[in-house]
Amino acid sequence: MKLSKISLATLTAVGLAISSSASASTLVHKRFVAEYSENKKAEVIQTLNEAGADIKLELDSLDTIAFEVDSLETLRNLRANSNLKIEMDPIRTVTPSGFTKIEDHTDDPLKTHPSLYGIHMVQSGDFPTGAAANPSKICVIDTGYDIAHEDLPKNAMGTNDLSGPWYGPLPEDLHYHGTHVAGTIGAIGNNGIGVSGVIPNVEDTGGFYIVRFFDSEGGVAYASGLAGAVEDCMNNGANVVNMSLGGPVYSKIEERAFERARKAGILSIAAAGNDGVSTHSYPASYDSVMSVGALDSAKVIADFSQTTSQVEISAPGVSVGSTGPGNEYIIASGTSMATPHVVGVAALVWSHYPHCSNFDIRTALKASAEDLGEPGHDYAYGAGLVQAKAAYDYLATNGCTGRICKGKECDPAK
Repeated sequence: MKLSKISLATLTAVGLAISSSASASTLVHKRFVAEYSENKKAEVIQTLNEAGADIKLELDSLDTIAFEVDSLETLRNLRANSNLKIEMDPIRTVTPSGFTKIEDHTDDPLKTHPSLYGIHMVQSGDFPTGAAANPSKICVIDTGYDIAHEDLPKNAMGTNDLSGPWYGPLPEDLHYHGTHVAGTIGAIGNNGIGVSGVIPNVEDTGGFYIVRFFDSEGGVAYASGLAGAVEDCMNNGANVVNMSLGGPVYSKIEERAFERARKAGILSIAAAGNDGVSTHSYPASYDSVMSVGALDSAKVIADFSQTTSQVEISAPGVSVGSTGPGNEYIIASGTSMATPHVVGVAALVWSHYPHCSNFDIRTALKASAEDLGEPGHDYAYGAGLVQAKAAYDYLATNGCTGRICKGKECDPAK
């Protein structure tokens, strides 16, 4: 599928990349990535330092360095260097709709609360009981995770912005977004308190690996950081990656990172976007990533859910109840809320079919989805509403290839 890609040249042309004055041109977007030839890293670092660039991140596996510069002249000089291939490092954000608190949360029967409709809609409760054949580890790249929450697993591991331990004596999600997402996937079920996730026993089926990618305000991050984050997930044994985040600008480096993850056997799943338009959001719109649209409780696509050729599947994303920091339970909306429903289903199904590949699980989710909207695949709903029991039954009937396919032809039409 040919994607429309917003480039640095385009942004410059419309005045988003620079602001000009009589004396100089100052960059508004100051962060870029430099891709270098093999064994040229030391030379490139020297070049960047001599230019006065501020090096922010080194991605050795991608032969790439992220850096910041202030002036257009400096950027032009660096772009003239034959050892460097430079592109803008696009912004990635979470776009929360805000939230409301669930005041009465005394016991697990919150599963009957109207905001917990999604757990039932994706057939979590209909899924076969019994121990999983092999755990599926879930990596959540977001604002953090409240490991002290009464209704979340305590065996989670992770990193804080790729630079050290994220957990501690105080809740490490001072925003709310990441804790809400994690709760939708794996809030503890049948414990007499709070809510339940798509996987009510996630501690027994692989658990969480958390990458705290955004700060306590849910502020901006960058595509290069996301490329590093997914590598961190991969290096720590993740099978499925949740990304309830995105941005409108394509990144070659980011796309390469997710293609590497796909080849390594990881299933990456991301939010389609909340702008209610027909433009692509990234990373959801890379061929190596599943893009998720949001539905309401009547199985109608949300008005904010972006509709593109890359949308692959849909899930509940309007007024979704889940965990919040500080033992709270909150309701939020967005494709961010739809994505963890799909991630939970993928990990749950995969844990019972460990011989399947990421391609097999991806195929099963789409082949077994409840068709909504126009017959067949469409730009709003994708293949339709994700269904856990139906996907399980599909694999029981059709089996798995175990293949890690090469090229986009192996991924059914997006």
